[in-house]
Amino acid sequence: MSNEDEEYVSEPNADVQGVRIDPTFDPLFLETGVPLVPFQESKGVTAREALRECAQSPKPFDAHILRSRLSSYDLKLLRERYEILPIIKLRLPDENESANMTTLDEIGVYWDMFINGFRVPLHPFFIRVLKVYGLARGQFSPHAWRFMSFFIYQCHKLGLNSRVRVFRWFFTICTTTKQVGWYFLSRLLKAEANLFPHPPSSNHHWKERFLFVKLPKSQRSKVNNVWLTECKTRACNKLRETDLSETDLEHIGKLKGAEPLESRYPLSNAQVCECGIIFSHEPQDFADEADEEEKEEGENDPGKALTKP
Repeated sequence: MSNEDEEYVSEPNADVQGVRIDPTFDPLFLETGVPLVPFQESKGVTAREALRECAQSPKPFDAHILRSRLSSYDLKLLRERYEILPIIKLRLPDENESANMTTLDEIGVYWDMFINGFRVPLHPFFIRVLKVYGLARGQFSPHAWRFMSFFIYQCHKLGLNSRVRVFRWFFTICTTTKQVGWYFLSRLLKAEANLFPHPPSSNHHWKERFLFVKLPKSQRSKVNNVWLTECKTRACNKLRETDLSETDLEHIGKLKGAEPLESRYPLSNAQVCECGIIFSHEPQDFADEADEEEKEEGENDPGKALTKP
């Protein structure tokens, strides 16, 4: 652990069904055995209800049995190749840790997520998508991050805001039947909806390339850090034209008319910086954009209910 920028040592944590927790930080733990999760509390779901469901889930996450194959050199290479700032702390998992073991300030992520556009701190669009689906960061497949980052970049090129409802119009969320815990995004079959053609078929062995990232204080409670039970994929995909605002429809029309972006190769570091996926602080216009979209959703948007596990 000679290089502090590459690795840091976390405090010992208890383990409840893959949820790494410090029993001293939350008085609820003494009674229920589960920690407090501010994101779930803010969405009207008590920590007791949310994490008891996780701990008692009849379907164990497959991530719990996988171990990372990354080395210290891999972390150094990752930081250099994707220009990760020194203030973002990375560390290798211990031999008994899995990617779904999380705390409020530390998350398990995959090497291939960085290849496909994932960065910390998270871009506000990533945060809003994760909130809609109620998923932790590591539960989205690397290809899902590629589609999200390409969507941000295409919207930037067209001078459009990255809107979650527009994104959901072009993509559906799916889960694999053989492995529990991970989700991917599928493009709609309509030709005019194929914004990003020719993505790679798969990322082989990506589930065995995970590490832990320490989150900035400003983002520790913005999205769910805990791998909860299954996302309600059918409800997530029930988006009708009547759910869209006039601005959404205008954005969809411009995206359909734009030249598709070849997604065979991921965005370069320069492109990621250009569209704002990498930034030193959260600009006010991002916050205003999120507030505007949330106001338009209203109480009847089916996506709002999806934040509850």
